[in-house]
Amino acid sequence: MNEKIPANSSISSQLWRFITIVGAMLCAATLFGFAGRHSWFLDLFSHFRVQYLVFLTLSGIVLLAARHHKTAALFLVFALINLFQIFPLYLEAQKTPPASALTLRVTLINVNTKLGDAAKVSEFIRQADPDLLVLQETSSRWLKNLAWLHTPYPHSLAEPRDDNFGIAVFSKLPFARSEVVSLLENGVPSIIAEVITKHGELHILATHPLPPVNSDYAGWRNAQLEQLPRFVDATKPTLLIGDLNITPWNYHFRKLLQQTGLLDSAKGFGVQPSWPNNNPFLRIPLDHVLHSPDIVVLQRTIGPDVKSDHFPVIVDLALPRRAPGADSLSKIEFDLSSLDKDGLRGPSDGKVAVSYEFCIPDNDACRAEVKATDPTVQFMPGSRGRIGAGKDECLCIGSTHQENFKEVLRKLSEKSYIARIIECHFE
Repeated sequence: MNEKIPANSSISSQLWRFITIVGAMLCAATLFGFAGRHSWFLDLFSHFRVQYLVFLTLSGIVLLAARHHKTAALFLVFALINLFQIFPLYLEAQKTPPASALTLRVTLINVNTKLGDAAKVSEFIRQADPDLLVLQETSSRWLKNLAWLHTPYPHSLAEPRDDNFGIAVFSKLPFARSEVVSLLENGVPSIIAEVITKHGELHILATHPLPPVNSDYAGWRNAQLEQLPRFVDATKPTLLIGDLNITPWNYHFRKLLQQTGLLDSAKGFGVQPSWPNNNPFLRIPLDHVLHSPDIVVLQRTIGPDVKSDHFPVIVDLALPRRAPGADSLSKIEFDLSSLDKDGLRGPSDGKVAVSYEFCIPDNDACRAEVKATDPTVQFMPGSRGRIGAGKDECLCIGSTHQENFKEVLRKLSEKSYIARIIECHFE
């Protein structure tokens, strides 16, 4: 006579099997996400790191309690892999701005061409009261419904479209210039603007690449991201704003930061998912405000539901006063008057050059600009030097033994991301 298997035992066995299968799939998805540079489909797996982390952690704990130790350990290891991708967003990266810094609020809203609610969007804008507003997926209907914006925002430029890629920029501050550009031939529109502030010009690039829903769209998105460094100069106060259809732990996003020298405004504020608004379990951060290193982010938050499929992004930032050329020489903390015309000092029978050191953000854009200014510069990544280079900075060492060394030092001093230039003693 066959014994009956208790119902609760069968249910328990099915539950462990389900957890194990789903967990194994998420372990595979974790690895797939690292291969995004090779395949548009595998690239999609990089966007859901938070979901992988949560499920694998909970599954690991449950399996550990049920004494499935090997499977639990595997899931927890993969949870840690995802945590290492996410955790840098929670590391404090903000600096205290100088008291003289100008504070501005920037807001990005993907309003949704067809589903958005103009009344909700208007209510939010009035409450948030940004100085600079970027709207995406704007059609002619949207611009008509938001015509009131021209009163508080007298400076604007818009390119309406009915295909989810219309774009508009509204500013309380005047433009030095503004234009609609296409980063790709026959591509979707972007807006470049230079905003005049009392601390100098703020450079803006608002853009909205295509979503990677298939191989062609993913290729066009990546091609548009590849073009952005041509239009971005991180050595000047700059903002890159838009629904980039990409998350912070994606290969193409990290490549964008490296190539432009821009920083992620979410750094220090954690994961702030903005899409989709109707499914919290799949929500990911697609909407971004990237900034040049000289801009300090004071606060970054996700706004309320405005009946779009995206939530707004609100960023409060501090724009430092750009020092005039003459004042910038105060950054040089050694005596230039002791040097002769060849950049040497000392007794006539033993003159030597002075080596100096300074720090720059550790990215390709800043290195290229510094090397073009000072050909003697040697980059020492990972070294702190006497000046104390930080984790995300690169130590630079140059020499006064070059033509027009004073002009070279003056140009270095005028760069907003160089705070001090001191004598290097090679101790």
